[in-house]
Amino acid sequence: MSLSAAIDDESHRAEAMGYIDDLIEDTGWHPDRVALFGGALRYSEYGFITRSLMKSIARKETGDTDTSRDYEYTDWEEVRLFAEEFAAFVEEQLRLRSKADPETATDTGARR
Repeated sequence: MSLSAAIDDESHRAEAMGYIDDLIEDTGWHPDRVALFGGALRYSEYGFITRSLMKSIARKETGDTDTSRDYEYTDWEEVRLFAEEFAAFVEEQLRLRSKADPETATDTGARR
């Protein structure tokens, strides 16, 4: 989740995707599923320096600079749908694995 993912334009989405690309490059891990979600500005949880920095960024990006409140950019329905899709993917992978080799099935009930 990030502020860059919260702003719906191509350059901000590319910036957010760059974070994922960096993670893949740094770790060598290639996830099967990736999603970008808007985050939040939690001014109430920031210290003075972080609050000032985030306010400066927000002024340019979202205009949400009232530090007496927090801002939520997460589309929780989108998160729920991604989680359901991911869970279905994992269940299918487990089902396929247990069909291919019952000895490698996990203890999630996939073993018969």
